[in-house]
Amino acid sequence: MWQPGFHPNIHGLIGRESQILTHSGLFTFEIKMPVVSRPSHIADQILFADGLSGTGKTMMGPIMSCFNRVEIQRIEHIYEYSCILRFLQRIEKDAAVELIQMYIDLACYNTMIGRESNFRWKDVSGVLSNPHGKRYLMRLFQPDGDAVLERIERTRPVLQIISHHILGVAETLFSALGDRLTMLEMVRNPIYLVQHWYSTVSRYDNNPRIFTIMLDHNGQHVPWFAYGWEDKYLASNNMDRAIYIIDWFTRMTDDALDRLEEKRRSQVLVIPFERFVVDPSPYLKQLEQLLGTTPRRSMQKTLKREKIPRKLTTDGRDLEIYRRYSWHPPSEDSTEENELQQRWKFAAERATPEAMEVLARMGAAYEEKYLTPLTADSAASDS
Repeated sequence: MWQPGFHPNIHGLIGRESQILTHSGLFTFEIKMPVVSRPSHIADQILFADGLSGTGKTMMGPIMSCFNRVEIQRIEHIYEYSCILRFLQRIEKDAAVELIQMYIDLACYNTMIGRESNFRWKDVSGVLSNPHGKRYLMRLFQPDGDAVLERIERTRPVLQIISHHILGVAETLFSALGDRLTMLEMVRNPIYLVQHWYSTVSRYDNNPRIFTIMLDHNGQHVPWFAYGWEDKYLASNNMDRAIYIIDWFTRMTDDALDRLEEKRRSQVLVIPFERFVVDPSPYLKQLEQLLGTTPRRSMQKTLKREKIPRKLTTDGRDLEIYRRYSWHPPSEDSTEENELQQRWKFAAERATPEAMEVLARMGAAYEEKYLTPLTADSAASDS
């Protein structure tokens, strides 16, 4: 009968380089975990459009597709899961890197033959909403196999992935993709984000449609981004949770950007939502340089459809998906300061004073870093 030094199942091996098993004390066996490694790749250029929910990634997807060679945006959570599980030390680095590399190549291959295309009528990320949707219909009738690899080599597509707030834990992503990776990081004034996050945070309690990695904390479940402050998360009301979540992600993202070496930092373009929707030209020029491409003629039409440029930053397209997350069209006589004050008041009526201090700090820091000062401070003083 086996008497192992540990329980000899696969769970006992995960995360261990080697283990020793003994058979009645007579024999010793060494089990060494193999290193997984992908020797080649298909996708040469990958664009990740990242940022907190509510920062404008949905808006940016079709715009990015108006650059030559940039493919339709894909929303695939495996890249987020791999980075998050590695951050939580629940998966080995080589395994996380392999998963990302493999799925990136699968996504590139499938995109080039129209496989796994989204034809939902109302989805803003779908083929029917894309400015170049016709080419994805045509790909359904093109050959697969090695002919696809030849077409990829000839056309040099840029795979576009929409991700959700992973820059703060994206070390594994950089390890997997190296110089092939370009990251577009969307940011926005936290005071504008609070109402969006407040509309969703209650779903983390027990909603099976939340496809977010959850943690078991003393028998209660919390989202992975509450790691390290689980008790505070559980003790907070929903508005406080929304504010603390935005603060946590903001600090993680800022720290990640500060830690990136110069070469890796040059692969990341941070775009403040407020500046882009008023004057997109400087950022589109930077994207041209980063991606080594040029805009198609469809760019101006797509920008116009997205109501860019616009005078009021909140005056975007009136879409059901936006209304679902508490957005409403601004009134005709509204101003930027009015919009900001409305959101500040909405938060102040529901948050504790402690959380409002955090929100005021975040708002002031954001404006100092990306925008003109004083707006958040005046909103705070008027409340």
